[in-house]
Amino acid sequence: MRLPFYFPSWSAVIICCIFWLSACNRPIAYPTLFAVADSLASVTPDSAVAMLASWKEEMKNEPEHVRNYYLLLCIKANDNAQIAHTSDSLIKCLVRYYEDDGDKQRLPETYYYAGRVLRDMADAPQAIKYFERALEATSGEKHLSLQSKIYCQLGGIFEFQNLPGLALEMAWKAYDCDTRLEARGNMVHDLDNMAGLHWKCLRPDSAEFYYKAAVSLAETLNDTLQANLIKRHLGHLYIELGRYDEVEEQIRPYLNLHDNCDRYETYGITAKYFLTVGQYDSARFYYEKSFSEGDIYAKKSAYWGFAQIAFAQNNLEEGQRNLARYNLCLDSILKITSTKTVGQTHFGYNYELHEKENLRLKERYAREQYYSILILIVLGIILTGVAALIIYKRGKNKPAVPTGSETSPILSTSPDSPPTAVAPEPAGTIENQEKTPQILFPAPVHGLFAEPDEGTTGNHSEISVPESQEPAEAMSQSELHAYLLAKANQIAPLTEHDWDIVASSIRKNFPGFITRLYKTHSCSTVELRTCMLVKLKVPPTNIAIFIGRSKEGVSSIRRRLCKKVFGGKGSAPKWDAFIDTL
Repeated sequence: MRLPFYFPSWSAVIICCIFWLSACNRPIAYPTLFAVADSLASVTPDSAVAMLASWKEEMKNEPEHVRNYYLLLCIKANDNAQIAHTSDSLIKCLVRYYEDDGDKQRLPETYYYAGRVLRDMADAPQAIKYFERALEATSGEKHLSLQSKIYCQLGGIFEFQNLPGLALEMAWKAYDCDTRLEARGNMVHDLDNMAGLHWKCLRPDSAEFYYKAAVSLAETLNDTLQANLIKRHLGHLYIELGRYDEVEEQIRPYLNLHDNCDRYETYGITAKYFLTVGQYDSARFYYEKSFSEGDIYAKKSAYWGFAQIAFAQNNLEEGQRNLARYNLCLDSILKITSTKTVGQTHFGYNYELHEKENLRLKERYAREQYYSILILIVLGIILTGVAALIIYKRGKNKPAVPTGSETSPILSTSPDSPPTAVAPEPAGTIENQEKTPQILFPAPVHGLFAEPDEGTTGNHSEISVPESQEPAEAMSQSELHAYLLAKANQIAPLTEHDWDIVASSIRKNFPGFITRLYKTHSCSTVELRTCMLVKLKVPPTNIAIFIGRSKEGVSSIRRRLCKKVFGGKGSAPKWDAFIDTL
């Protein structure tokens, strides 16, 4: 079979679309060795630094996405190797790249290391912003490990800035992530951190509980170094609580370790213990060791200890000198501590989150309000159209009030068919017609008007015809009576054409009746038709058939009209008598 001439072009389009969709869903490829470098950066960062440095020249010819990921791995390896960051220009370039058109899977990690770089550069507020952006970019079980790191970093910043309440909140979140990951080594660190924060929050009982829980978990993991480190913190707590007999038991194992990277902290705790028990020489010895190996915080504590020893030995001059040095260290620490700024940054971030949520709710409310208004407008248009149609139909069916000459059709001679109008005969004005009224209906025929209304007074069953009445009028009258009788026997309401005939007969035989009725009361279509039939002496039973109402409904219409015109309690016979006078 010969294929259509357009088959190759359409096939090419379909195949191109399939390849394009496959390319869109395909993950970005990186060199295989990058995965090795990434693993080494987490386990042995020094080896990762050396490996990445050896690829520096090769990376110049690689695509942009490969080069940028290489730079991110270099920052990660240096950070884990405790190499201090001195510039934030590179990481900010990477942030812009991954935010705009880079691999979005790398964005959370990029935010995290931007926070680490800025924390090393003592820009705590900006570091918090990037850490919290990293939290926004992470979701689900996939990023639990990174979330744990972020919460630890935020907790460290808040603790450093003297915000232990916020730091404790971050520590709990980190512990939750590590628990879900079953990272028991990290859980030991989290428990130790929470104990220290409870201590800073002046909850020593909670601090002791978490210290002991951390020691127990570390010993379960056979991590002796970590267990002894936590015992040192527990010993410091015992010093503050005055439980001196338990202090040496906790800090002695840690003093015997030769690979202790932060021995100055242990020296400081030990010196404080000897100062508290009054062994000033031992206290001075350990303060000097802490001073020589520690950072500015250790030096601050050492100066404070030297001052206390000097005052205890009545050496006021040396005590004042060490106290002045203590104050200098304290001033230096305050310069790198921006508690207020960090607190404002964190709470400002929370406020920003709340504002985003409020904005989202406002947009949803505005959208719902827009649709509601649109629906109301559409409904209003529909209802207006329906109302206009109803008013139009009512106006069309409502007989016009005669103002000039009136004409009436002449009835056909067939009693079995509805009356039809032929050429109308001219009639005089209302004034002239009222002077010479002509009655179309003589006495009732075949009992059409025989049934009297309930409680009707007076005899309206017969209407005399003037002697001057023409035989043709009597014939027309008999034909209309016969037709109405047939309609009543068939229990069929009158049609619009029938009503036109009745109205024309009323105008001709009772000139000015409709005008006088409208001057008395502005009737509706049903009320006007009822009044016309009452004028023609049609009984209520047949009126009910002709207007499609019940007999009681007809009586109700007449009573209501009487009440509106005369006031008080209206009655149907009274209204019928009034109609007779019009």
